[in-house]
Amino acid sequence: MTGRPEAPVLIVHGVTDDIVPFAQDRELAERWCASGATVQCVATPVPTHVGGVAPGFAAAVPFLESRFAGREAVSTCD
Repeated sequence: MTGRPEAPVLIVHGVTDDIVPFAQDRELAERWCASGATVQCVATPVPTHVGGVAPGFAAAVPFLESRFAGREAVSTCD
């Protein structure tokens, strides 16, 4: 993907993911933030790739509820 997303984005990633490196998503979030996107990045301490599913759901549900309710997205961009 080139450019930046126009819609708010939620990225949830375990810092000890054993399949997809955490740095990959951190760099993606930083790149999108630098381009002006609204990004909420949640780093979880849960081990393994599969272990990140529960924290991902826990973050995704309120994120999506807020979007459907028309509330402004939270951004973790500095």
